[in-house]
Amino acid sequence: MIQENLLSGLTYDSLPTNPTQVQVNGTPASTGLSYIYLRTVDEDGDPAWRTYTILIVGEPTYF
Repeated sequence: MIQENLLSGLTYDSLPTNPTQVQVNGTPASTGLSYIYLRTVDEDGDPAWRTYTILIVGEPTYF
């Protein structure tokens, strides 16, 4: 992981069973936009980057 900007209440960690994978946990304290910027390397050593965006829009509506 290169950088993260998560809303208050959200955290990220590597999976204990596979440190090459990341998970986001928690309950966001507000609505808004979060992101995680990841870098990886394939079997040949070629790098790749990806930004994952998480949009929190509000609490669910129950009918």
